Amino acid sequence: MGLSDLWDVESAAILEYHIGNGPEPRAMSTLRKAGIINYSHIARKITISDFYKFDWIFGMDEYIIYRLYAMQPEDSQAKIELLGKYDPAGEIIIRDPLFDTGSAGFEKALQQALRSVRTFLEMNKV
Repeated sequence: MGLSDLWDVESAAILEYHIGNGPEPRAMSTLRKAGIINYSHIARKITISDFYKFDWIFGMDEYIIYRLYAMQPEDSQAKIELLGKYDPAGEIIIRDPLFDTGSAGFEKALQQALRSVRTFLEMNKV
């Protein structure tokens, strides 16, 4: 049984300017360097139904968490958390590297996310 048999994972944005876009070229370059070569994605906006479909909804920084809580229906059981809460290195905020020069910010964000996701999955084994 693989990870995809246990978890349904999607990505969604809260800001309009991401909607309909593919990954930023520096993000794709960072993924290729990490050996992730079969990745495709088109950004979509988070919807109210996501709060009923998913058990967890992660944000990367406090602003996103604030916006998610503001959107969450009162009867939704989804847990809203900072993904970095699970980072064993203690880097809680995963900063958006979009406006950085070069790829260093994307590489840092990938490493933070990988550490956080691994820890989250370890803590939530099914």
